Amino acid sequence: MVRLTPSIVAIFLIEKTSSGSNFVFQWPPQPQVHFQDSPKSSEDAGIAMDILEIEEDDDGPEFNGAADENYVLGYEKGFLANMLSPRPELCNQKFEMWVDGLTFLGCPVHVGPSGEWVKRKNPSKNIEVSSMTDPSAIKEDSTSYTSANTADTKPNQYKSNSSMSLFHVVFVLNIPTASVYRPTINTLYECIVIKLVTGLKYEQAKRNYVENECKNIIKMNERNINNKISFDDFCREIPAHSNLASVLVTTYEALIHLHTAYLEINQSINITLLWPMTVSVSSLDKLELQERSSTILASQTIFNEEEPSLIEPFVAPYWSLLLLQDLESIMKRLPLSRNSLLASFITEARPTSTFTDIANSLGISLSECFLLAKHLIHWRKAIAIPPLLIRNTYVTSPTADLSKLKSDASLFKRTFPSLPSLPTFLAILSFKPRSFGSIIPSKDHESTYMEMLAWLCRRNWVYEQNSYIYVCVTPQIKEKVKGDIESESTEGQDPQLLEQLRHDDGRESLIIDPHSASLLEQKWIQAIAYEKNPELASLFLSVVKYFNGRYALQTIWIAEGLPRKSMRNVLNEYQHYLIRWYSW
Repeated sequence: MVRLTPSIVAIFLIEKTSSGSNFVFQWPPQPQVHFQDSPKSSEDAGIAMDILEIEEDDDGPEFNGAADENYVLGYEKGFLANMLSPRPELCNQKFEMWVDGLTFLGCPVHVGPSGEWVKRKNPSKNIEVSSMTDPSAIKEDSTSYTSANTADTKPNQYKSNSSMSLFHVVFVLNIPTASVYRPTINTLYECIVIKLVTGLKYEQAKRNYVENECKNIIKMNERNINNKISFDDFCREIPAHSNLASVLVTTYEALIHLHTAYLEINQSINITLLWPMTVSVSSLDKLELQERSSTILASQTIFNEEEPSLIEPFVAPYWSLLLLQDLESIMKRLPLSRNSLLASFITEARPTSTFTDIANSLGISLSECFLLAKHLIHWRKAIAIPPLLIRNTYVTSPTADLSKLKSDASLFKRTFPSLPSLPTFLAILSFKPRSFGSIIPSKDHESTYMEMLAWLCRRNWVYEQNSYIYVCVTPQIKEKVKGDIESESTEGQDPQLLEQLRHDDGRESLIIDPHSASLLEQKWIQAIAYEKNPELASLFLSVVKYFNGRYALQTIWIAEGLPRKSMRNVLNEYQHYLIRWYSW
């Protein structure tokens, strides 16, 4: 599966007033881009100008790779300001323009014909921007934990008295390939652009925020030009004096580093923006290892938005939640009371407790428990995993970032001062796979060692080693099935079965997927099953569909509701026909 990245080059802030369009702010000061195709084409730009019905200024110098107060990305800023200030009928909706290999994406906001920035249906309720369920969606809620009381709002409060008629936050992208172009655009627009613009529009409507910030930035720009301060120094100084500039800088930096952006707009609205990305993968990818060495290896996960699990409904109650940050760090980011259900859930969640245990402890249903877990997983605060157990085997992860060994070893020593060093534990786990309980000195140490194991898993130093099964068909089984088929009358035989039998060479082979086995493979499976007594054969046939190398053993007995002992009997009795391999 292709994993998307924002491919962001820069963020621009454009405004339009009665005196014309202005290029207000850019970040970074010197955007860097490697064009996929030829240098900028005047033909592409000309088409865009024709569509937007604006005039081109031909007086600017050619692109020399540097940005200053007049040029950026080889374009004159006045030209960009005009190009990125569309007509009113093209505003308040998705704006997407591709020019010279660059994509300009945004949602230009234009004041309404009646002078209002937002339509207000019911001004008697509170306005909430929640970063917990929908990080920046503005919704009406009279019991909001972070709200601006508008009960006494006058009908014309949202009517504009400003000279600004449009503002536009533009994301400049350089998307490398056509195959990821549309998904990248849609993801950035839905998860970042809309949520950010919604908050800005509300503050502009309520407090004239965007216009005041634009005026402030433009005045600072004029003052710095007069004082002959370098353009780069000026750009880096602005975020310290402008809340809106700081918001845009934080958004850009979070996107390029794939971090979460925690924004506070005008000390009024808190917004959390996140580029959607899974924290775990089930297969190794060289590029991904280079770029995301912190990715957790876990093929047996649930609640995965990118790779849904077919057995999730069966195993989910028996899974647990591993927090990816320490408890205090997560609680500090909660925009809720510490007595809230989510706060209680986070406090109760331990990687050694199942969701059933957590639900019973909090007195809530499993569906509520799953909803809270999915929320934390979406915001990359946790991952759903099989419970950490002392009988399981854990080994050093191949995606562990060894460059962090020194710093993590120091942190490990501060966190677990009574335990041996981090390198010592990694050496023990790397030497010979064995149950984790075998390295715990005594019962008194069990709690500390399990906390240490969770710490190692969270920081991607170790992963759980799982067992996977394939069915191996021996020549003896094949010969027996062939004899049974040939002893029957050919008139009643399926022609497809006979054709498969003719093409089989009789040598030992694997059945890759018993659940979709061919007719001949089904015969082999039946023959293997009834090598044992009927009761055991029935048990084997009920679980053999999982013997395809994709389901860990511990998920099989849970999914089928079998006692662990019964699963162990199947493996022991049919071991001659089973091939076991180990992975994450």
